[in-house]
Amino acid sequence: MQFGQGFFSKVKIMQKVKWRKQVLTIEAGSKYDQNTILIPSGKRVFAAAIGSKPKDQIINLGFDENGSEVETEMDLDFWKKNDTGKFLDGFKPLEYTGGSTLTLKLTATTDLTENFQVQVVFGIIDNDTTC
Repeated sequence: MQFGQGFFSKVKIMQKVKWRKQVLTIEAGSKYDQNTILIPSGKRVFAAAIGSKPKDQIINLGFDENGSEVETEMDLDFWKKNDTGKFLDGFKPLEYTGGSTLTLKLTATTDLTENFQVQVVFGIIDNDTTC
């Protein structure tokens, strides 16, 4: 039996995604918060963060695993989901496959004058299945 090119164009790859989220809060008068989250093992892990940071303020987000840097702390603007392609395409791909607890670090360059919250969302692709 031969399959024409049309057959393969109709084959879809299904991605099973597990979602995890964590909230970090820098309290007024402070410039730091951290929290941990267990990320299950997967083939690929993506992350995005949302929070309305104070104007003209640099607030960095980064991840550590057992004291080793997984993602360098960088301004929250670099972690915002964009509207490119499919939903998960707008997340930042990580050089990390899960299976451990991450420490999420949120750091402002100066003390904040009001509370600031960020929600970090992780998408863990468990497997790619052809159907």
